[in-house]
Amino acid sequence: MNTDRFLTRVFDRQEKKMIYVGDTFKSGSITYVFKGLDKDGIIAYFFGNIGTIPFRHRFVPMMCQGWNDKNGKLIWEADIINDDIGTGVITLHEASNYLKIVYPKQDLGKWFIDFLESEKKNIEIIGNKFENEKLLEVKA
Repeated sequence: MNTDRFLTRVFDRQEKKMIYVGDTFKSGSITYVFKGLDKDGIIAYFFGNIGTIPFRHRFVPMMCQGWNDKNGKLIWEADIINDDIGTGVITLHEASNYLKIVYPKQDLGKWFIDFLESEKKNIEIIGNKFENEKLLEVKA
């Protein structure tokens, strides 16, 4: 388990890619360095200054609580995983501020929730819902 309690990344809808802390991204002609998140947007470094860029509709914030899958990859919000139960997506349980797994229940096409317990699962990341959405399709 990673010792950082909450790690952050964002999905850039405009560029269609994940941005991690330390990565650069452009907005207009300005290049920014992603430093983290606050309640209002992305904390970014540019021209020797730190500022906040609002999320608006371009950036989707995500977090990680330091858990790893069976291959050692960090498990992030919006990741699509396989485990002993099936295929699920990692989502944020807003009331507790912890990550959870939501599984499509194949026979009814509904969702049920199983809270993430890293020691009890055989979790493997197979993609994420922004770049691999088809992995979540329920087959009839």
